[in-house]
Parts: sequence; structure tokens; C-alpha cells
Amino acid sequence: MIRKITIENFRSIKKQTVVLNKLTAIIGKNGSGKSNFISAITLFKSLATGGDLDVIVNSKIAPLTAELFYFKDHQTDTKFEFTLTTREGNNFVFSYHIAHIKIAGALRIGIQNECLKKVDGQNEVIVYRRDRESAYVGETQNQIPFKIEPTRLMLSSYSDENVIEVTKSILTYTIIIDTIFDTKDGLNIIQSNRPNTNTIDGVAISLLRKNHGRFDNAVKSIQKIIPGFIAPSILTIDDKNIKGIDTIKPQDDEVKNYIVTWTDTAFPDKYSQISLSSGDRRVIHIIFSLFNTDEQSFMVIEEIENGMHYERISKLIDEIRTQATNRKVQLLFTTHSNEILKGLTVPEVIYCKKDTDQGTTLIPISDTIEYETIKNDLRGDHSVADVLQSGLF
Repeated sequence: MIRKITIENFRSIKKQTVVLNKLTAIIGKNGSGKSNFISAITLFKSLATGGDLDVIVNSKIAPLTAELFYFKDHQTDTKFEFTLTTREGNNFVFSYHIAHIKIAGALRIGIQNECLKKVDGQNEVIVYRRDRESAYVGETQNQIPFKIEPTRLMLSSYSDENVIEVTKSILTYTIIIDTIFDTKDGLNIIQSNRPNTNTIDGVAISLLRKNHGRFDNAVKSIQKIIPGFIAPSILTIDDKNIKGIDTIKPQDDEVKNYIVTWTDTAFPDKYSQISLSSGDRRVIHIIFSLFNTDEQSFMVIEEIENGMHYERISKLIDEIRTQATNRKVQLLFTTHSNEILKGLTVPEVIYCKKDTDQGTTLIPISDTIEYETIKNDLRGDHSVADVLQSGLF
């Protein structure tokens, strides 16, 4: 779980600290910076699990490197700090900077001032820290022989029990930006022991491999939102046989060929994922991903309502709230949907806006001047949708 995030000099964010609840929704107009906040989390997970800074930034964040920095201010470091709780229940603070540095004689972006601290009550104990060229361990700050890779986090490769605990927890984070499909010609044959969970085929296989019972519960959960939904047919294929769903064993590391077909509720025949509606794919992806996410973990969804009818949206938010609570999964999502806001309370919502002086700001809606202006006019229990009807936001 991520308790708090501080971001400085990143994209449209000048400097912001955001405290996350068990369920946190971020609202705001287009272009206010919601996606940039999600990008900071995506970058963190990708780097912490072994990714290369250049590759991640160029492919996912800012193809023009200067745009990584607030108003292209590449003279000032981009800084991140994450306060998190591992699945074992221990608390850590992890921070790192991105700066323009010389790598092999050329000016490029690199990582420096990386630090991991373990928090015990009011005390913070340094696990390790690194500057541009050297690494140090513990409170004694003894330098250690460690090969510094300027575009990779030390967190992703340093062998220490605290580091392993942190990275194992981060590895379980689920981030849904888009629901994609990778079917090209007819049915898609997936060859993998780690399917691509950005697709509904991949996440269905991944969940089934983890736990058949959780897979069945996910299907029941989807049926509450999509009446008549039928579980996908998942087959394993070898040179001689096509085998059914019961042959897929949890935690099986063997690379296999899979073929997945889906049934349209209106036309009971089997289709590839490309034939499902975008709204159906979105619901299936979110629910299967939620059940595929380990307990005591963290799930991020950007623009959760994409492609969905308003009646389905209200059912979805009720269901993911229930299942996330049952599975102890922390939820963070962005939304523009009034139907979702009807199901949220004021403490669960962060209001995002942007201006030329402060850049993007992310403030609990209860702390805004606008809410102070109208809260006395709101009677009894009120949703965020009631608040937004004021027209002040």
C-alpha cells in the first residue's frame, strides 16, 4: 500500500504531497494533470521492478526528455518520495531524484540521491542510500562495493532483506491505463507462463493460474454488472491435444500455449476478445485484475469509466468497493463520471486543478475553498456529485 506520495518538478507538477486512503478518487478537468500523477506511480513501479529509466520515459512518459521536467526546467532535479507499507505490514520511505547527468560523456537523464528508510514508530533507519557514483549501507554510511547503473534504481537489484520485502510488494501493484487487445488474425494463441495482464485474455489466464476459486468468484462478480456473463473458455494446447480449463494448475511455471474464447451474451457463440464491446472488455479487465491482485496490495485505474454505460458504472463502483474491501486492496482511480461520484464520499476524493503559477495541485476536496463555501448548505449525508452541483469546481 502507498500511504503518501511527494512529487517535485515532474511534468505539470511543481511540488505536491498527496495522502492516499484505502479508496481514493482523483477528479478534475481535462488537462489538469491527473494522468501525470498516475505516470509518477507507473514510473516508480517500472523502475523498482528492474526497468531502465531511458526506456520507460521515452516509451511511456515523455518522448521529448525535456518534458519530463516541470515547464522543461531540466536544471532542477525531478524528485519523488513514496511512503509505503509492505504486505508484511512494515513501513518504509523510498526516495529518488532524476537529473541531467553525464553518462559516457553525453548529457542524459539519470538517477541519483536514491534512499530507502525503514520506519519504526517515530524513527527512520537508513537501509541504504546512493549518490551519483557511490552506494552506502545503514546508519554508519559505510560505502559498499556496488555497481551503480545510472539509469536503474539500486532498489531493483541490491540484495538485502528489506529491499526484497519492498520490491516484492511493489511487484504486486496493478496499474490499468488502457484495456488493450492483441488479437491479430482470428483467435489469439498466447504462449507464456506470464501472460500480458493488460489484455483480458492475459489477465484471465493469470488469475486462473493463480487460483481457480478466485477465478470463479471474479466471474460471479462480473455477472452482477453484466447479467448473463459467461466465463471465458481457456484451453491449453500442445502438439497432440487441446485440454480444458481443469488442466491449468496454479503456480505452474511451464510455458504453455493458451487459447481464450468469450461468449457474447446476446449471441451465444464463441468469439475472440476483439468481438466484445469496449464496455464489456473494460468491466472484465477491471474485475479480473482486482481478483488477480494480491491481498494487501495496491491497484490504480485511470479513467475507470471508459467505454461504459452509466447504469453499468454505478454497479461497477459498488462492486469494486466491496471486493477491494474484502481482499484488502487499496484503490486509486481517476474519473470524470458523475455516476461514480454519486457513490463516493467527500473524504475519498482529491480535486486536481492546474494554473500558471502553481502548476498542478492535488487537494482533498474537503480542504478546498470551494467546499468551505458550500458545505453549510449541504444537508445530512451528501455525495461528491452533490458538491459538484454547486458549479464552483
